[in-house]
Amino acid sequence: MSAIPKERVWEELNKALSTETPSRFFEVLHAADVLDTHFPEIEALVGVPQPPRHHPEGDAFEHTMQVLDAAAKLTARTGVR
Repeated sequence: MSAIPKERVWEELNKALSTETPSRFFEVLHAADVLDTHFPEIEALVGVPQPPRHHPEGDAFEHTMQVLDAAAKLTARTGVR
């Protein structure tokens, strides 16, 4: 269980989603080995293989991060991102 209040996590997520590259937030959490604490659904994407023919970027996590950053280029609406 996390000692960080859910409201604080929500606040930090909103800040991250407001940046040009929101994927960095999730990458840093993953590198710090705490992504699963707050975002287990996203952590579950790590290592899930994708067909190389259609997704040469690698696993489902990397693909999702690329989609997130692409969405950030299309809209500033954090709800969409």
